[in-house]
Amino acid sequence: MQYSGAGGRDPLFLAEHFIPFLNDHIKPLLEGRDVDAFLPNARFFDKLRIDGNLLHTAVRYGLSQALLDATALASGRLKAEVVCDEWQLPCVPEAIPLFGQSGDDRYIAVDKMILKGVDVLPHALINNVEEKLGFQGEKLREYVRWLSDRILSLRTSPRYHPTLHIDVYGTIGLIFDMDPVRCAEYIASLEKEAQGLPLYIEGPVDAGNKPDQIRLLTAITKRADPPPVPA
Repeated sequence: MQYSGAGGRDPLFLAEHFIPFLNDHIKPLLEGRDVDAFLPNARFFDKLRIDGNLLHTAVRYGLSQALLDATALASGRLKAEVVCDEWQLPCVPEAIPLFGQSGDDRYIAVDKMILKGVDVLPHALINNVEEKLGFQGEKLREYVRWLSDRILSLRTSPRYHPTLHIDVYGTIGLIFDMDPVRCAEYIASLEKEAQGLPLYIEGPVDAGNKPDQIRLLTAITKRADPPPVPA
């Protein structure tokens, strides 16, 4: 739902524009609907076309959540149990890792996340080359080192081993002229700054369209994490 219209996404979703559409076309399909099972309903609305068009992604997502909740309430189960039952998956009695997002408060917020034991952190909102990434990537490199140092010094247990997840909004591609080899080598070089903590870099490039985005990310992944050479 974020960044509507970007990279091939559906256009901006404004509730007031869609309420009449929902009342006219979707409400009649929901009233009296059997909610004993979730999957048939989810598939129905996911494939439904009105005037030849699929429903807006935001509408399909919202409907799926409402229908899942309805099935869970009707059957006295958790939503996670409904999903596991209908996809024939085991119910794993473990906590799902939580991702904390700092926004621009990428220093003070990190301290709070560490003390609360957040599983994945901090997002960091690295969306500006000059102020946040650095024209050679030096500012992000310093930040990753600070981040790992901070975790290792503030954590209350040596078992706390969070994943570092940083969203760079395509800025790495900007400083390396969209060259997947240079992007990959820079990303790989950040690993040592993480000091053994898992590091994920989200959105290293923004190609502006889906085919080129897939092509560039594939090339970056292959370069940064090449397959093992057979013995």
